[in-house]
Amino acid sequence: MATAEFGPLSPALFIPLAEETGLILPIGEWVLREACGLFRQWFEAGLAGSLRHLAVNVSPRQFHQPEFVTLIERVLMDTDVPADRLVLELTEGVV
Repeated sequence: MATAEFGPLSPALFIPLAEETGLILPIGEWVLREACGLFRQWFEAGLAGSLRHLAVNVSPRQFHQPEFVTLIERVLMDTDVPADRLVLELTEGVV
C-alpha cells in the first residue's frame, strides 16, 4: 500500500490498526473480491499461464466472524471462481 504523503506502507504498520478498529473486515472483503475478480479476468483473457490457484490471506478477525463462510461462498459465486481454485492462508494470529 502507498500513500502520497508517506509513500509505500508496510502491512505491518496498517494491518494491526485495521484489526484493532474493525476496518479489517471491509478491507478483507474488498481484497478477496478484487483478487477473485482479477483471477477470473486473467483466465478469461488467457493471461493466467500456469496459475492454478489464488491465495488470499485471512486475518483472525475475518476468520472468526460468524458469516465468514457465507462471505466466501458469495464472493466465489459473484466472481465465478471455482472453490477449489481459492486457497485461504490463515495468519499466525488465527492459530
